[in-house]
Amino acid sequence: LEFETFVQTVIEKDLLTENQERTLLEKWIYNNTIDGTSPIFEAVASRQPNIFEDSSLMEIVLRNMINNLSPQKDKCPKYSKFLLQIITKIPSNLSELVYSNLKSLVDSNKTFLKKRMDQELQRKSH
Repeated sequence: LEFETFVQTVIEKDLLTENQERTLLEKWIYNNTIDGTSPIFEAVASRQPNIFEDSSLMEIVLRNMINNLSPQKDKCPKYSKFLLQIITKIPSNLSELVYSNLKSLVDSNKTFLKKRMDQELQRKSH
């Protein structure tokens, strides 16, 4: 947790290049679980809004979320809000893999946000 806070601070203080930030984010995603919030992801995304257009990075994020899915996360509003944020910020021309990963996560969701996520995802897929 201390290391995560340190990395978030380094990103927010603009000490790294965009590529270094993305590489750091990828390494973090491979070694941690996205559980409804990710200060490092959020720090990079706030500095690089175009990150949602990067299909390969979104595939890594969504794969992490799928691999670590649990019944508790399916019912967690915080986790669902994070997922909805991703759905609303990704571009309409998303890759088939990103779409199918998102669809899988939305289908398993059991929160009040499921309908909204489904509508957003449908809108993006056309």
